[in-house]
Amino acid sequence: MDDLEQDGINEELIEFAILESIQDAYKLQCSVPAHRKQSNSENFTKIMTAINKGDVAALQALSCCASAFRESDSRGWLPLHAAAVLPKTEMLHVVLQVMLSMDMTLEKQTKDGDTALTLAAEADQVENIKLLLQHGASPHNTNSRNESPLLIGSTIALLHRQDVHSPHKSGPLI
Repeated sequence: MDDLEQDGINEELIEFAILESIQDAYKLQCSVPAHRKQSNSENFTKIMTAINKGDVAALQALSCCASAFRESDSRGWLPLHAAAVLPKTEMLHVVLQVMLSMDMTLEKQTKDGDTALTLAAEADQVENIKLLLQHGASPHNTNSRNESPLLIGSTIALLHRQDVHSPHKSGPLI
């Protein structure tokens, strides 16, 4: 083996060791002794704050506190619901990774009976809708108003179509 090959292998080994140590340090953040550990509700508040601010890095750092992703606020919203309505798909992707690692369902409903997919449809977040469907969310569950994500999406699409074809869109007719 020549020196160039050996240097390449050494660089790869160094990069691998660095990645492993970063991952180990990341795991340790949430592995503090129980008497020093923050309650889940504090972690939940931090998670929701990170989502609302669109802070992907903060949310990723909190993903090791997976049990806090099971908590909900006074409306029954999980971090999943909060991320589903935002235009930043990366937030939803991080939340989905955590949820799927814990075998959590995507069909958890808010107090109004809305799923994350329903909320994403109501917010017209097309990329989030696609992401949720790719991860197995059902378009058929209904909320307390008997609306499904499929119905909401169809209604919004129809309204968009009417806006495009409306004669008043370009100004009043004289």
